[in-house]
Amino acid sequence: MGRRAARSITTSGTIGSSAITEPSTSPPSLSYPGVKANGLQLADFEGLRGVQATQPIQSGDTLVNVLGPAAIRVLPEDSCPCTNFVRPDFWKQAPWYAKAGVLLLAERSGQLPATHTAYLRLLPESLDTPVLWTDSELDLLAHPPVQEKIKQQRREWADLYTAFSEAYCGPSPAPDKQTFLWALQCVRSRAFSGPHPGPPIQQRLASGAVLCTLGAAYVIWAHVPLESALNAAIAAALFNLLYDVLLSGRRRWYALLPGVDSINHSSHVESDVAYRVFGDSFELTTGSSFQPGEQVFISYGLQSNDTLLQYYGFVEQDNRHERVQLDVADGESRAQGLLGPDGSFQRVSGSGEVGRQALVQAGEALKAQLLLAGKQKSGSAERVALAAEYRAEKIRCLELAIAALNRGSQ
Repeated sequence: MGRRAARSITTSGTIGSSAITEPSTSPPSLSYPGVKANGLQLADFEGLRGVQATQPIQSGDTLVNVLGPAAIRVLPEDSCPCTNFVRPDFWKQAPWYAKAGVLLLAERSGQLPATHTAYLRLLPESLDTPVLWTDSELDLLAHPPVQEKIKQQRREWADLYTAFSEAYCGPSPAPDKQTFLWALQCVRSRAFSGPHPGPPIQQRLASGAVLCTLGAAYVIWAHVPLESALNAAIAAALFNLLYDVLLSGRRRWYALLPGVDSINHSSHVESDVAYRVFGDSFELTTGSSFQPGEQVFISYGLQSNDTLLQYYGFVEQDNRHERVQLDVADGESRAQGLLGPDGSFQRVSGSGEVGRQALVQAGEALKAQLLLAGKQKSGSAERVALAAEYRAEKIRCLELAIAALNRGSQ
């Protein structure tokens, strides 16, 4: 089983999710204002924090319901809610995860109302995802594609901190780089996202009532024909419908969901998170069954260990979605893509056809590179061990893929 990762959800309702398991001493409560957990409690599992079933859980059961105000949300149309903490120009240009990180830091420093105090207390005091690793420690991964992605992430986050520092206008002292990166790591390892469905139904009804009232007043005051006023109202309603059907899928919201993000990840279970527009709430349901006393898992989506390691700081053993990035040459043909444990190859770029034997040779070469890296020990013990887990899973995937390709060529 695994731990935690980034999640993608749709308003109709399918999610992948993620979770970093954190060391803990005594398990705190899973209850927060606006959050209802059904048959769940926080617990320790061999020194790692997780969520335990306190009653039988069946497929289709609702595990957690989070009211909208209890979530920490970043919406597409939001203006900066903490201009006493950071200037609006930073907010306007920042990516979603930096905005959510600013919300965490602003509330922790008292520059936003303390509406998520219990949740903020539960967040880990420190995180150690590979964005903090040295180049020599990244070399332990022995897989250049993911190493370069992490280095690019490091550069981008350093630039974000510089921009944040320049735009900071809160009380002294300003958050240092370590604190800023802590906030970004928390967000990237816990946030859900989905197509933005527009305002909650209560806000829509209120807007509709205002529109009707203004329309009626305009008919009386300006002596406009009722038909013209109705046409204007219908046009406004059609715009809202167009937004829901066409535009909402192109714009996304992001949210930290207390309670939901305490549940650890496994690629071997099914789960679903949906945003309920009528109730302005988020609902987590499970597609798996659990018995009292068992640890409850949810799925963080189709995440390979590249993504799980980079953003969530863990590697899942026997990951059903593991893939290996390969650069394959076959004569004059060259292709970059993802090799699965079944021998399937998903081309990402390149030209020309590459054969089974070329895939086998590229896989064998990468396997040898991963095995050789195992002799290096530079770095902290925890990072060396995590890199070893990562390489072991890549080697396992390669061995399965090579065996499948060799069977197919017989």
